[in-house]
Amino acid sequence: MGSFDLEPWQPPFKGPSGTSLFHYTSAHGLLGILDSGTLWATEASGLNDAAEIVLGQRKVRELITALPESELKSEMQLAVEYVYDANGPDASDVFVLAASLQHDDANQWRLYADDGRGYCVELDSGMPLTVLAGGEPTRAESPRDDAHLLPTGLLTDQGYVSAWSRVLYDDKDIRETFSHLVSWADRAQTEAEGAEWPDPESGDPSPSQEFGYQLSRAIASLTRCVKAPGFAGETEARVLISFLWGDLHAHSRATPRGIVRHFSLGTAVEGGKAVTFDRKESVILPIKSVTLGPGLRFELAAPAIRSLLGRHDYEVEVLEWDVRLR
Repeated sequence: MGSFDLEPWQPPFKGPSGTSLFHYTSAHGLLGILDSGTLWATEASGLNDAAEIVLGQRKVRELITALPESELKSEMQLAVEYVYDANGPDASDVFVLAASLQHDDANQWRLYADDGRGYCVELDSGMPLTVLAGGEPTRAESPRDDAHLLPTGLLTDQGYVSAWSRVLYDDKDIRETFSHLVSWADRAQTEAEGAEWPDPESGDPSPSQEFGYQLSRAIASLTRCVKAPGFAGETEARVLISFLWGDLHAHSRATPRGIVRHFSLGTAVEGGKAVTFDRKESVILPIKSVTLGPGLRFELAAPAIRSLLGRHDYEVEVLEWDVRLR
């Protein structure tokens, strides 16, 4: 955007880099992952449990309300309302790629892997991901001489892809993570207030505006990492993606919850950029193994999976399930 470079906030993972995560999927899903070389991050409205979004909103609003009065509290109150009540483009639309820390888990097989007839894909959490986009980066048109408009073309390419973040189920963890966000916001606000804005007529956001965008995204990210304690057994982790006017790079698909958008994610190979354009060669995803579900006969199903992985240049183990579904 402008000359003010603010490090985005993300919920801390609380685990070592390279921790294995497990993405449960159906046969159709595994074929899509391997054939496309991508993982999908789905918008929040397409999550299996839409109630978790409401829970996260409520928890974060309560925590902001409990803060002592300050300029930062006012900024956070504005940001949380902007996230959910703004008209027009939302600076903090958040898309989610989910996995579990649990390998070969009966509930995960039932809920997310076709009742045990699917697959568990082991992923390396230490490998950064990027949104894959076709074509060239969007170019902004210059505003009219008589209009003070913010050129939005390049904003469609201002994306943020988080590292893997643990989902929060316990009130204590939620409060600690919120305190982490407040500490980041306090430092970021101070940096923004002291930053120079070399060319206000350029149309670039001011440092204060950039801080507002990032604060809005941070609050949205936290609300999307909160689930009810009853789901704690899933031990879920997530990658969170947000864009300013990012529909240019989003895809749409039909689901039982209607039409939802998603981003295609691949391994980041260009210095961890949030958006990669014109990827001409397939890049190996951070897959470490594939486990067959308990609803499949391993000796019959494994050869096809080994062949499929080999065709896509994955030299990884194909494992047999161990857990039994009742």
